[in-house]
Amino acid sequence: MKKLLTTLVLAALLMVGCSRQPQTLNEVKSEFVTIDDSISVHYKIWNPNADLKTLCFIHGFGCDMNTWEKQFEAFRDDDVQLVFIDLPGYGKSDKPHVDYTFDFFAHAIDEVLNANNIKDVVFVGHSLGTPVCRHTLMTSNHSGAFVDVDGVYCFYDGTETPEYIETINQFGHAFDGPDCREVITGFVSSLAGKDTPQWVTDYAMSVMPETPQYVASSTMQHLVEPQWWPNTQLTLPVMVICTQNSGLEPDNEQKMQALYPALDYTELNTCGHFIHMEQAEMFNEKLKNFISNIKNKQGKVIGIGGVFFKAQNPDNTKQWYEDHLGIEKGDYGHIFTWYLDKNGKAEESTVWTPFEASTDYFGDNDMMINYIVDDMDAIVERLRADGVKFVDDVTEYKGLGKFVHIEDNEARRVELWEPAK
Repeated sequence: MKKLLTTLVLAALLMVGCSRQPQTLNEVKSEFVTIDDSISVHYKIWNPNADLKTLCFIHGFGCDMNTWEKQFEAFRDDDVQLVFIDLPGYGKSDKPHVDYTFDFFAHAIDEVLNANNIKDVVFVGHSLGTPVCRHTLMTSNHSGAFVDVDGVYCFYDGTETPEYIETINQFGHAFDGPDCREVITGFVSSLAGKDTPQWVTDYAMSVMPETPQYVASSTMQHLVEPQWWPNTQLTLPVMVICTQNSGLEPDNEQKMQALYPALDYTELNTCGHFIHMEQAEMFNEKLKNFISNIKNKQGKVIGIGGVFFKAQNPDNTKQWYEDHLGIEKGDYGHIFTWYLDKNGKAEESTVWTPFEASTDYFGDNDMMINYIVDDMDAIVERLRADGVKFVDDVTEYKGLGKFVHIEDNEARRVELWEPAK
């Protein structure tokens, strides 16, 4: 009997141990992806599910993923997928002797996300992590939203004074010498606000001065190079939360608005640089509200992908439009190229095509318009809830994207399309 009770107790303890979920980020299993044949990038993924909203957290200079512990605790039980990455040169990622450019960092992030089939992402970047996330969005196929936590910016528009250039260059080369550790230690001290908890400073002091000198020097030298700072406008949803303790210019909000038209801006007065740690409860609430607002706004038309109409003789019709209106014909009509932002980024296209009069592609209609949508799953869910009539189910074609057909209030057939990313 005693042996049986012992066995039952051990079994119970084993089941409890197996079912226990990680309570801290440190307890989450480490994963690694290899870039450039030999460089190992460390990351952790929580609640992996391609159908969930993904938050990808990128730390700042000298730090590691553990800076996001309070965010893990706040979001671990939510219906979201969490990704935490140690940038190359930092944390448990490899620290090779290479150029630590924005391209290099973005490449690492891109490979982690691709390895987990993640396309749509809410990037959350702190300090150096802010421009790294921004660069990733500008150079990869990932889309979604962007959260800037007291991010670093350099502004180059041709009007820089010699004094500004000198200050920027001095900062970029401040970590070049053998006293790099002491320089970083002094730098950490400047990041605290008057109310910064000691544990936050202790964290920064425990990791930032440990940055290898060659990593710190290369990171900062490349950070201030003008080539990484195009004034490209990002039209996706953006939340900026920053602090005057970091020496903000009086027109900082206007500068952010110029970069991010869909901006949610908060400027704090006395908080130190590690906002997400120092005021975690406030930050996490704002982040959750931001994500909720994104979900509510997703599922809408963002452009016209095609104009299709019936013609008795499609070839003659295309020729007429070329001869008289200058619409050059092609095998599939004509493709008009346009952009989602004014700086020539996020290229899209509209196809103009006459079809054979006998086609049943439009149903009983003489024409059909193809509308580009931002999130097919979201718009289908909402339209079904609204009682809109669906002609078919969503079909996905590799390399093209997702398509579905509905009818409007007058039974006109409408084609919805989410392009492949």
